[in-house]
Amino acid sequence: MNLYKEEGRVYTRSLELLSDAQKKSPLKTEIKAILWLQGESDARDDGRYLSYEKNLLSLVDRYRKDLNNPELPFIACTIGSFLDKKRFARTEEINKILLSLPSKRKNTACVDARDITETIGDQVHFSKEAQKEIGKRFTAAYLKLQASENQGK
Repeated sequence: MNLYKEEGRVYTRSLELLSDAQKKSPLKTEIKAILWLQGESDARDDGRYLSYEKNLLSLVDRYRKDLNNPELPFIACTIGSFLDKKRFARTEEINKILLSLPSKRKNTACVDARDITETIGDQVHFSKEAQKEIGKRFTAAYLKLQASENQGK
């Protein structure tokens, strides 16, 4: 399954869920940002990491186009530095790409979670407590993007 292809099931499903949420909400809803925490499978040493940056930038562009919001904030998060280096040999390369996102697309940020080491026990996925901390970092990054956008007005 490819997350980046426009016909990809995960991408298409994400758009459907966003649309459903807006339609079913009793309040007027607005999508304020896309939060992105993914990349482990692309960190395998099978060559996928070579197209990760191109695919990530395309994903940012497509969400903005498909959601009709060219300024939509997109906030990524680094993948775990605790990943098994034998299974995920390209973790550092993926994190470097994620961290460089703000230099490639405006109104983006990258939350650095390389210092968070708590997993659910599988050495792949962050624990619930780790996810809470990442959520706080996503919030801080979003507020910083909003503040810089407001200064530009």
